[in-house]
Parts: sequence; structure tokens; C-alpha cells
Amino acid sequence: MEQTAATTKSRLLRRATIFFFAGMAILTLFSNTIVNYSLPRVQVKNFESGMMFRQIQAEGTISAQLKHTVNFGAPRIVDQVKVEVGSPVLVGDIIATLKPTEGVELLEMEMALENAELALAQMKRTPASLSVPAMEKAVKAAQKAIEDAKENLEDAKDAQYQAYVKLIKTERGLEDDVEFAEETLRIEESDLNLVKAKNTTAESLLAAAEAALAALQADPNTEQSAIDLAQATRDTAYEDVYGVDGDPDKPGTRQLLKTAQDNYDAAKDALDTVKASLKAAQQASNEGADDAGVIAAQESLADAEEAYPERLQELSDAKKSDALAVKDRQTAITKAENDLEVQRAKFEQFKSTQGVNEIKADYEGRISKLTLADGATINTAEAVAVIDDAQARYDLRATIPAEQAQTLVIGDRADVSMGNIGWAQAILREIREDKDQPGVVKQLVFDVEGEVALGQQVSINIYKQGRNYDMIVPNAAIRQDASGSFVLAMRQKNGPLGSRYTLERVSVTILESDSTRSAISGTLDWGMPIVTAANKPVEAGSRVLPTK
Repeated sequence: MEQTAATTKSRLLRRATIFFFAGMAILTLFSNTIVNYSLPRVQVKNFESGMMFRQIQAEGTISAQLKHTVNFGAPRIVDQVKVEVGSPVLVGDIIATLKPTEGVELLEMEMALENAELALAQMKRTPASLSVPAMEKAVKAAQKAIEDAKENLEDAKDAQYQAYVKLIKTERGLEDDVEFAEETLRIEESDLNLVKAKNTTAESLLAAAEAALAALQADPNTEQSAIDLAQATRDTAYEDVYGVDGDPDKPGTRQLLKTAQDNYDAAKDALDTVKASLKAAQQASNEGADDAGVIAAQESLADAEEAYPERLQELSDAKKSDALAVKDRQTAITKAENDLEVQRAKFEQFKSTQGVNEIKADYEGRISKLTLADGATINTAEAVAVIDDAQARYDLRATIPAEQAQTLVIGDRADVSMGNIGWAQAILREIREDKDQPGVVKQLVFDVEGEVALGQQVSINIYKQGRNYDMIVPNAAIRQDASGSFVLAMRQKNGPLGSRYTLERVSVTILESDSTRSAISGTLDWGMPIVTAANKPVEAGSRVLPTK
């Protein structure tokens, strides 16, 4: 029993082993197929060489090259507009009906005309306002001011001379006073020096006497007679220096010195004072007497001479201004006469429209512009309508961005598309600046031939041949990131279990583009597929599966 159980267990183990390795073999053989179910599916396309064509598309309107304006010369009130923009008209068709006029309107226009005639007559009677006479008086006054200023200057110079003579006399008198003061100072200085010498000697004697007296008094052996003699000598020397008390007639040397010093100082101050007076007189003499009067007279003369050319210029300007005023007056009269003629013509035209209650088309065609409205008053300054002539050649007008217009030249041909109705071809005749968006939009004008009608909306296609390029790819293949433009190229690697496809980033430069394709340059290998679409997000390094 034990052997049978062992045999059964061994058999089961062998079967399990076989199943395991068989399963592993199956998984290995079909692993690539299993993985492929989870990979992004991509559409790829090889780049191609060839020529780029630029297609320019636009919408346009058929219009006539010959247009006729419909005018009405009276400001009548519109009763009912019978057409609209785009309406076809024949000769004699009614464009609009007018409300009947009232006699008061004509009467008001006639009164306004008479008032204008009266205003013109008054304008002719009124002379121009002239300023030349007043300016001529101002020039004469300026000339008189110069003459008066010259006379005043001569009077000021005479007064200055008289004052100068007086200054010279004063200066000479002061020079004599200086000489006298200097002589007085020399005398006082000499006296001062003598008194100083006497005072010095007296003070020396006093000092010696006091010293001798002190020495005798200090010696106990000195006799009283000697001391009394020394004391008398000292008292005499003291009186010589300080004077006798109570006796003003016997002043000491110190008082004499002070008196001499005061006399010297007074003489010096007197000399300084007279010298200052002399210096002031000399300065006044050098600067000139009564210069202020001469300077004021000279300034008055300069002002008068400066004002004279200004008055002359004002006179010249007045002559020009008067000439301009005369010219302006004549211009105003001429304008008033012209306006009167226009007003008279409007009156006559309005008068002639009495009983005319319709505006009719004079040409066959289509209404391309209409300025009339029910109940509105006609503006006589502009056309009430514009009719595109049905017998004239046709234009095709369209607008495109200015950037696209740079590639066009006069004579370029365009295919005209009108759906399934008719055929036409257009030749570019003119490229204009768009009035509403200058510099941004251009208006194209074509000569058109074919089965077209006025006011018809059509589509145009212009094909411009470009250059030949080595690499042209669909626009969908070009991607952008922070580093610039690139494409995702697919590389194939074959193995024992099948092919593996991975993506790599290739930087490219866009050379030219149209609505579907772009010419590029870059390091792409010939025949290397490029991703144009994917069912999941992909990037460089992604493993993918190309669709058939």
C-alpha cells in the first residue's frame, strides 16, 4: 500500500512539472502578443521630398466695375423705400416715393435766400479793421522818445561836469588840510617823545632814591641826617614823577606824558579823519560826479532806442495783418457769394422738384448702396443710392491677412467656387490697403469672367508654387515643447519573439508650412517612420505598436 501511494504521488508530481513547463513555454511564445494588447497604437508615415504649394482661400463678393450714383437735390421727406441693398433694378424702376411738399418749405427757403443776400451786401459795405495808422503813430512817438532821451543825456552830462569841478575844488582843499594835520601830528609826536624821555628819567631817579632810602633805613648804624637827606631826595623825585598834590600848575612827568599822548592821539585821529575825507573825495572824483543822473539818462536812451525797432516791427506786422485782413475779408465775401450761389441753386432745384414725388433708377443693375429710410429727410450732400451697372465688367473683391498678401503679385489667377452652380475664373488686378484695418488686412480686387451675378457671394482659391524640399511631413507629425519643434520617430528592433517598436525624439526646424504639410530639416534617417497620431499619449522612449 505504501508503494502504491508513493507511485501515485510520483506520477502526480511528474504531471504537475510537465504542465508547469508547458505553461511557461506557451507564455513565453505568446508574451509579445499579450503585451501588444496594452501598447499605444500609433499611425506613422515616412517623410517625403517634393514641392510645397501654398493655398490662399478667401470669401468675396461680385460687384460691377462701373457704378452710377443716384442724387436728389432737395431735402425732401422719404415716404417709402421700394428697394434694398442687393435689389436688381431696371431703368425707370422706383427706388423710393416722397411725401408731397408744403408751400411753407419753399417760402422758408426763399426767405433764407433773401437774408443771405442782405448779409452779403452788409459784408461788402463793412470795411476791414486796420491797425496800421495806430502803429504809425507809435513809431513817431518812439522817434520822439529817442530825441528827448538824447537831450536829457546831454543835460545830465553838463550837470556831471559841474559837479566834477566842485569835487576837484573840495579835493584840493582837503589835501591842504591833510598837510596841516600831518605837520601837527609830527609836532605832537616830537613833544610826546620828549615827555617820554623825561618820564623815564624821573621814574629811574625815583626808583634809585627809594632804593637808597630803603638801604639806609635798613642799616642801624645809619645816621638820622643821612636818612633825612635820602628822604628829601626821594620826595623830590616823587614830585617830579607824580606832581605836587593840590597844585595843578606843577604836574608830574606821568601827567605830562598822558597829556602828550592824548594830544598825539587827537592829532592822529584828526589826520585819519581828513585823510578819509580826502580819499572819499578822490574816489568820488575818479568815479565821476552825479554818475547816477548820467546812467539813468543813458538807460532811458537805450530803452528808447530798443523800443524803436520793436515799433517798426509792429508796424511791419500790422501791414501784413492788415493785408491779411483785407484778403480774409475778400475771401469771406467770395465764400459768401459762392454759398449764396449754392443756396440759390438749391432753392431753384427744390422749386423744380415741386410735384416730383418719386426717385427712379436711370440705369439697369443692382443696388449696392442705399442711404434712404422711410420718414427720413434726404441728405443732399451724398448720393441717395449707388447702382452697379449690369452691362459693365464684373469685379470680385475679397480680403485676406496682410501676411498672406505678401506672397501675391498682380496677375495671379484664382479659382472661383460657387457651389455646384456655374463656373468662373479671376485674375488679380489690384492689392489695396484695408481702410478699417490698415497694415493688418489687405483687399484684393480681381477681374472676373464666368457665370456670375452681381452681389453673389463666392469662394476663391489661389495656389502659389513654392520650393523643393527634401523632407515634407504632415503638420500632425510636428510637436512642440520647451526646447522647440520635434517629431517622434519610430525605431524597429527584431528579436526571436517578434519586433519591438520604440519612439525617439528628433529635433527639427520648420522651413515652410501650409494648411496640411510642413517642410522641415533635421537628423532623420531615410525611411524612418514618423508618428502622426496615437490612441494614447506617447513620448520619447515609449514602446508602441504601429497600426496597419
